[in-house]
Formats: sequence, structure tokens, C-alpha cells
Amino acid sequence: GNYWNPQPCQCEDGCACPEDPTEWKQYYATLFADALDSAHYCLREYGRLREQTQTFTDALFDATLPRDAIDAISANLAIVKSPT
Repeated sequence: GNYWNPQPCQCEDGCACPEDPTEWKQYYATLFADALDSAHYCLREYGRLREQTQTFTDALFDATLPRDAIDAISANLAIVKSPT
């Protein structure tokens, strides 16, 4: 089981079953203590983050792929960064 679908313990006698299943976290939750910590990071690194984002955007939209493919890729980028 897991935290969103807990299963009853199926262990034999003597087996130690965890009381709390492992909780899945977003990757960013492992990097920052809280929202304020992430905001400080973004402000501190804004120039670099903006430049890298623009470089990625330029590379994607200037690609020689068909326009429909670029549209489909750009519309679904959030899925690439999620556990979906």
C-alpha cells in the first residue's frame, strides 16, 4: 500500500509492518524547507533561472519540427515534470 491507497498488513507472524506507509513527495519538497525557502531561492537565482527558461523556450519554438508538433509538446510540458 501507500498513503493514498493503504492496504492491510499481509505479513506472517513476526513480520514488522510499517504503521505509516511511505509518503510520496514532489521533488521540490525535497529541496526546500517551505514555500518561503523556495521563494528566497527564486529571488536569489532569478537571473539564471530566467536565462535558462528563455534558452529552453527559444530552442523549442525555433526547432524545425512541424508547428503542430511544437504546439503539442509545449501544451504538455507539465506532464513531463509530474508523476502522471
